[in-house]
Amino acid sequence: MRPRLIVLPAALAVLVGSVAPALARDAEFDALRAAVKKKQAEQATAPKPAAPAAQPARPSVKAFLPAPPKGWKMRPAQELGDFSQAWANYAPASGGSGVALDATIAAHSFAIGGATPKLGFDPASGMTISKVTVAGRPGYLAWNASTRSGKLNLTAGRYEVMIAGRSVAPEALTALAASINLTKLSAL
Repeated sequence: MRPRLIVLPAALAVLVGSVAPALARDAEFDALRAAVKKKQAEQATAPKPAAPAAQPARPSVKAFLPAPPKGWKMRPAQELGDFSQAWANYAPASGGSGVALDATIAAHSFAIGGATPKLGFDPASGMTISKVTVAGRPGYLAWNASTRSGKLNLTAGRYEVMIAGRSVAPEALTALAASINLTKLSAL
């Protein structure tokens, strides 16, 4: 039993010796807490910075889709919810079968491709690829003369305008693309 009595006073001495530093740490913590409360009170009474100006609503890309050419009708246009892509289909008002025009305006992240196409005749697709300029904007026209179908791609700022046509003349593609206000579109 004797050894237990020696251990007990030694343990008490260690505990009493560790109380003083703990009390000092509590005092430091209380001082820091008081400084934080003081800073928070100063910030609460300080004048608030002016709220940033409200951003104007970004116009929908759907508004840039061209109106149907004369003698054509436009099916309801569609767009993605974040206004980054819109498309419309056009058909002759007389109801010609197999004849159609499609217009798509898409942000570059949605655009397929992006590489410069090889100009000239492509035997795999039967299309002739050529450079075109529509409303001062450079682009590419891929045209298959035997099927009278093709695609026209233009870039307007961060958007790509794609016009596709089936059983139409290539002038129909360029005319539809020219009816888009590419200057305003590129400013978005």
